[in-house]
Parts: sequence; C-alpha cells; structure tokens
Amino acid sequence: MNALAEDQLGRLRELLCGVGISFGLYVGKTPQRASDVVGFRLPKGASRADYAAKVAELRAQGQPGAVHPPEECASREEMQAVGKAPRILLTNVKQLELLLTRQQDIEMFAGARLDFLVADEAHTFSGANGAETACLLRRLRSFCGKSAEETVCIATSATIADRNNPAPAIHFASRFFGVAKDKVSVVYEDYEPELWAAKRKASPALPGNQVLQLRNVLEAIGNVDSDPPASLKLLKGTFQSLTGQALDISRWQDSLYERLSGNEVAYQIADALMRPRSMGDLVEDLAHRLGRPVPEEEVLIWLALGAAAQREGRALLRPVVHAFVRGVAGGVVTFPLKATSARLALSAEEVGPDEQGLFRLPLMTCTTCGQHYFVHHVRDFTFTDRAPGGGEAVENRVIWRPLEEQLGGDRIVFLDRLVVDATDDDDDDDAAPPPQPQLRALPRNSVPLFFCRYCGTVHAARVQQCDGCGKQGALVELFATRQKQEQQGKLISCVGCSAIGRVQLGRYREPARPVKASPVSDVHVLAQSMIHRAERKRLLVFSDNRQDAAFQAGWMQDHARRYRLRALMFVRLSQTPLQIGTLVSQLDQELDQDDDLSQALLPEVWNVARKKADLQGHAAERRHFLRILVLREVATGTRQRIGLEPWGRLVVDYAGLEPSVTFFQNWANGLGVGSPRAAGWRGGDARLHAPQPDSVGSRSADLLQDLAGGRSRDRQRISAAIPWRSQGLEATARSF
Repeated sequence: MNALAEDQLGRLRELLCGVGISFGLYVGKTPQRASDVVGFRLPKGASRADYAAKVAELRAQGQPGAVHPPEECASREEMQAVGKAPRILLTNVKQLELLLTRQQDIEMFAGARLDFLVADEAHTFSGANGAETACLLRRLRSFCGKSAEETVCIATSATIADRNNPAPAIHFASRFFGVAKDKVSVVYEDYEPELWAAKRKASPALPGNQVLQLRNVLEAIGNVDSDPPASLKLLKGTFQSLTGQALDISRWQDSLYERLSGNEVAYQIADALMRPRSMGDLVEDLAHRLGRPVPEEEVLIWLALGAAAQREGRALLRPVVHAFVRGVAGGVVTFPLKATSARLALSAEEVGPDEQGLFRLPLMTCTTCGQHYFVHHVRDFTFTDRAPGGGEAVENRVIWRPLEEQLGGDRIVFLDRLVVDATDDDDDDDAAPPPQPQLRALPRNSVPLFFCRYCGTVHAARVQQCDGCGKQGALVELFATRQKQEQQGKLISCVGCSAIGRVQLGRYREPARPVKASPVSDVHVLAQSMIHRAERKRLLVFSDNRQDAAFQAGWMQDHARRYRLRALMFVRLSQTPLQIGTLVSQLDQELDQDDDLSQALLPEVWNVARKKADLQGHAAERRHFLRILVLREVATGTRQRIGLEPWGRLVVDYAGLEPSVTFFQNWANGLGVGSPRAAGWRGGDARLHAPQPDSVGSRSADLLQDLAGGRSRDRQRISAAIPWRSQGLEATARSF
C-alpha cells in the first residue's frame, strides 16, 4: 500500500533538496517524534549536490538509511505543528481517511490551498473501493473549502487512457473527481524522436570475422572509462575497418552519433525494434528490409555502437534485452513415429509442429532415483491382480479407450524403460565417462501393454492397426505398473529404487511427482540464476495485484540468499570433505572479503552490528550466524523438498562410526544380519560419497554451480564430517 508513496518520496528528496518547498510522507510507519527519525539529516541550506554527495558516500560505506533534506518533514510532530504542514503531502487512501477524522491531524488541512490533488495508479480505484475513494476526495475538498473548479485533479495510469478512444478515461475522471466531462483533458506520453539524417546510406555486409569484431567493439566500449587511450584506439580502428569512416576521438561519442545517424542499417534496426522482437524474427525482417542477410553478430555490433553514441547525454539507440522466465506448466511426452523413444516437452504448449496430432501423456519422476513414468486415463481399467482387467472386447482382443479423469477415467501409470546405473558406486575415476542407461526387458510388478500414439487407446496385445482410430503402425509398447486395491490408479512403489508411497495426513503420496515447477519459488530460482551476474539486477514480477507482487518480492529476496548460500557451500564441499567448523570458516572468510555479498546473505548480522562501527562484534555475529545456517542445512531431513541433502548434493559422514563399534556388532548379531561389514556397511574412515548423479541430479548440480558462479563437473562428491562419539550413545545409523 505504501510502496508507491515511498518511491515518490525518494524522487522528491532528490528533486526538492535546496529549493525550499516542504514535503512529507504520512503513513502508518511515519515516526511520531523527530528524534525517532532514522537516517542522516542535511543542514539548512543544503543543495541537490550535497544530497547526491551524501547518498553516494553512504552507499560507498555500505550503510543503509535515508538522507533527509532540510525541506522534508520526516515525523508526525513536524507535520502537525501549527503552520508547518508540508506543501506536498504523500499518503495513501486509508491514511488520508484517518487524517480527516483525527483532531491532531485534521488541522494540517485547515486553510490548505489544495492547488493539486494527484491519484497515482488510478486504474486500481474501481468498484466499491473506487466509490469510497471518490467520496473521500470530495470530503477533502469540502474541508479545505475548495470547489471542483479550484483544485486541479490529476489521475495517472498506464492502462486507462487510449489514444484512439479517450472516452472511457474522460468518463472515469469525471465520475472519480466529480467534475464535468468537458473539463477533463487526457494527456498522453510521446517520445522525443531521434534525429536521424535526412539522407542515409546502407552500409554493405561487414567484412572479416564478425565474432571477433563484436568482441573488439564490446571490449573497447566496456574499457573506455578504465583505459581511455587503448580503448579509444581500438574503437577507432574497429569502426574504420567496419565502415571505412574515421572517428574523432576527442569527441568520440558525438562523432559516433553523427556517423550512425546517417547509417540506414542502424536506422532500420531502431525502427524494427520499436516493438519487442526475438533475434530470429529481427534478422529475418532486416534481411527483407535491406535486401541482404544481416547476421546476429552484425545486429549486436550496431546496437552496441548505437548505445555508446550520445549527443547531449542521450543515446542514439537504447536496446533493452527482455528475458522471460516461466515455470514448467507440466512435462508431457509424445511418441513420434520415427523417433526411437519418447519426446519430452516441458508443457503442452511447447509440443513441436511435427508432434501435432499425437496423444500427450503427463510425466512424473521418482523423487528418489529419477525414474520416469507416464500417466494416462482410460475407461474401465483395473490392475490389482496378475493381469489387467476390464476394458472393451474387440473381436478376440481387449482394448481400453481414453477417458478424461473428470469424466471418470481410470488412472494408469506407465513407463517405457527402466533406467539403471551401470557403473560401480565405488569407482572413483573422475575421468571416466558418465554412465549410459541400460534397459531391462520387463520391470518388476508390471505388464506390457500397447499404446496408440495417435488416439491414446491401450491394447492388451500388439496389432498392426489400432482398434481405436484405425491407423496403421501406431502402437508403442509401454509397461503398466501394478496397483493395490486400496490405492487404485496410484504408483505403489518405484520400480527402479523400490521407494514406496506413504499416507500422510489422510492423503496418499506417491513416490513420484509430476514434472512441474509453477510455484513462484521455482520461477524465482531460474530467474536468479539468469540475473545474478548482471550489472543492473532488475527482475519484474507479473502478478494479479500490487499486494501479491510486494509479497513475492520479499519472499524472493529471502529465498534467494538461502539458495545462494547453498551454492557457496556446494562449491566447497564438492572439492573435499569438510568439518562443520572448517566450512563455516571458509564461508566466513569469503563474506569478510565481500561486503556486498555479506549484506545480501546476512542482513540480520548487519542490522545488529555494523562492520565499520564494530569490527570485532560484526565478525563474531557473522561467524555465529553462519554456523547456525550451516547446521540448519546439515540437519535438514531427507524427506524435505528443499536442501542440499534432499537434492542428493550432500552426504554426511560421522567420524568414528565404524563397523567395529560394539554397539553395532551386538545389534547386527541380534537382528540376524551378520556383521555390519558383511551387510554392506562402509567402514574404515566412514566416508560416504554421493551416488552418481542421474539426469535430474545433474541439472540441480548445474544450477547450483551456476548460482555460485562456478562450472559444474561431470561427477560430484560432497561430504561433510561431523564428530561423533559412540560411548553410551543409542544411535540409529542411516545407510546410504
């Protein structure tokens, strides 16, 4: 609710510092007394330059907090003082209603000029909320003794005004502010056009290696501030080799502007990008416009040069790269006729054009081993005995026609093959190639059925022609998993690793989950992976309302640092086994050398002890808090969804946990399992390595490495050592 007002407050501080016009923000969290205001107060007479310098100084020191110009009324008592009400008041609708009902606040409006009344995001004032706000604005005008003609009312919105049809905007403003329609004016946004030369010439195809030329252009522009002589020399030579024109290095940005403004290729790129275009669509359009091929490298060269070309601080080209991230709506598979296996699409919308007309099966994977399954719904299907039952008789054959779940279809869980790791877990040769999946003829607890790739009809026996749609050569052999009477249609146990489903809170949970990642957490992890290296980290969240966006922003920021910390832990543990204390020390050293990263990951520490003010206290708090975070990560249960150990990226070793311990010898003999070593116990130093990552585990490793800024290896082994004493300790050992 206060996000817009606080954003405007920051702009007013920079704009009004030194001009003598008072302003203030009055919302629920506005301090009561001036002594309660947090931040730095500039002295009287301070200018905009003083404000900018102080802001830059605090940012350089890594100190949070606002800089308050002398014109700002930062507390309630300042605004409530007789004759001291701010000339510009920022607030929200709910707070304004309170201000007009409380005696200590209403005096602020006594005799107010009320020259302007501005309502931002006007499109949100609809329905009952809009009607109540309209009445509130009329009450405010009435208290101030102003008529509708005496106050200029302004409503801003990005969606209400339509240049081709202004009538709805006029009607809204008339009703909202209570003014006549003929008194309403609609103001549109018009961009100042770029000054292109009247006569432009299209440059020929760029000569030489354009990849190398693009690299030179980016290097020259990127280093022009740090090394001007060398960078400008490189830029001049590269530009002359590209266009045959010379640049005036003494005024290189203006000279570059003059050269490019007469270039038809640069103009056509700017004109084509008046709306967002994909790179593939852009190069195709440019080839049509210019009558010659324009490769992607050439487009990027002109965009980089155009962004660097400036006149009076305004760039000739201002390219913006949009990267859209969405969740996985639900993985599906199809079976193209000429393909040797199922083809995966992360959503039904991404199915290729050559797969149109093929039946789509939702995809699940085992949460333990990654074995994949396909889900289907048919009419009258049961499989709780040795062979499937039900179905429809066609001559001497049985088929099951597809039927949607909503219409009463029975669920089948299929798989097309059983993926088994062919390598020995004890093989420590990191240079060995990754294991290749091996296929087992008939997975346990399953029977072969034959699925029509076109209509989805399931057959009990292979036939050349589908009995459902009549198409030739349409059947694919799949294996249906056996079900239980009390959990019909559900996967009882994974055929790959034997992980079983469980009943939790009265609901049955299968050992496999749909390949789906639509919650905000999943989308956020992908987005963070993309932008964490960007110089200007900006992430737009599209949501139904502002409150939801504000909630997501805070949630994302909190979870981002948790994933980032996991990534830092993963990088170190992938190199060598570490004790808890050693891991904490390494993380502490890295954060001590990088204050920006430390503030991003450990804001609680910086709120308690500032580094410059209390160096030793800050270091102690940082180390203590890091130890808590690491211990929480190590103690995360394997049944939790999020964490290094549930992802298979962390294995805990217990020092001293060996087969020779008397406790385990006694229990092994009592349970009749033989010696712990014979039962498969890994003794010696009890180092337990992570298993070979499957395809799902490899992708999670890649993501973690990407988040940490490192490169993933083909095989990862992670281990953390925890001291363990066996004397008198009743412990349960987990076997990995």
